[in-house]
Amino acid sequence: MGTDSPFITVDDIAEAKRMFGFQFWFAPVLFSATACGLGTGFVVFREPVLLFLFLLFVIFALLNVLLRAREYTAFRSDLELGRVEAIEAAPEKVWINRRGVTANGFCYVRIKRLRIRVPSQLYGDLREANLVKIVFLPTCRVAVRVEIAHGLGIGR
Repeated sequence: MGTDSPFITVDDIAEAKRMFGFQFWFAPVLFSATACGLGTGFVVFREPVLLFLFLLFVIFALLNVLLRAREYTAFRSDLELGRVEAIEAAPEKVWINRRGVTANGFCYVRIKRLRIRVPSQLYGDLREANLVKIVFLPTCRVAVRVEIAHGLGIGR
């Protein structure tokens, strides 16, 4: 129980990089591509509705890019520090975040008042868990190792 700060391993880095893959960058790319299409449509057809939609999607694209860039900067910072933290306790809450037009499906667990992003395939196991040990990057709070206890034994 509690937290500790071991050094990050090569396997931890590989696991964390998977959390910042295609799914992570999909929404900013989608909104940016849609804004480009709407901008091109406005230039060609001169429809005011296209200009309004273009501006709306530019705002969404900028917000998405800025938020994701901030998260990615925190991730890079954690890699440079080379440390992870471990925490072990019962999960307080487990949920999948589906915000905006695209369902990004990021899974989160709250444990000892910390919100940590975990691989989405662990959602069902985490909801049924009695005890969880999570090794995560401290700044961006992305899990690199998760051990789940069901009842008396460790399940994963």
